[in-house]
Formats: sequence, C-alpha cells, structure tokens
Amino acid sequence: MTDWLPVNNMLLWCREVDNDDTRQVLESIGDAVAIAVEKHLNRPLFATQAEMDAMDPVPQHAMVVDPVIKQAAMLLVSHFNENREAALEVNLEEMPYGYTYLLNDYRIRSNP
Repeated sequence: MTDWLPVNNMLLWCREVDNDDTRQVLESIGDAVAIAVEKHLNRPLFATQAEMDAMDPVPQHAMVVDPVIKQAAMLLVSHFNENREAALEVNLEEMPYGYTYLLNDYRIRSNP
C-alpha cells in the first residue's frame, strides 16, 4: 500500500462502509492508482521529502506528492471504485476530466 494514499482517506472519499472487505478492495484500487499516476506523470512519487532524500541517488524528476496530486488520485480511486465492471455500451466513460486537468502540469513529457 502506498504511504501517500491511505485507505482511511479513500474510505471517506468514496463514502464506503469501513469493513475488511471494503478496505481490501480500496487498498488494491489505491495501489493501482498510485502506479497509474506515476506512469501518467512519468516521474517517481514520494510521500515525504525525507523519503525522497533517503534515495541515493534521488531519481531524476522525483517529487513529493502534493495536495493536487492527491486530489487527482482520489478522483481516480472513486472512478475505479464506482466502475468495477467491464465497460458496456451504456456506461462507456473516460477518466474524470479533473484527473488529467490536475496532473498535466506535473507531467514529464518525453521528446519524440
């Protein structure tokens, strides 16, 4: 489980009942979202400055997760929590617009 996306926050954000099953599902979603956000940004993320500074060497483009990144991650957690089944024609949806809006300024783009 990622340090910067605690299950207690996901429970509140998703308005879910706190039980072992829900925690397990949200932890799994949170782990996937943390990886997806890092891949979207093309940069390693750390929960704290101390955690990042402990790396030797510090990875290029590394950053500490800030409230904007946390907000985007919570949007994606909520989206995945509400849309667990395979897409059907009646529920085809893209990721929430706010997710990409919040993250695009942090993204490292590779040169073509």
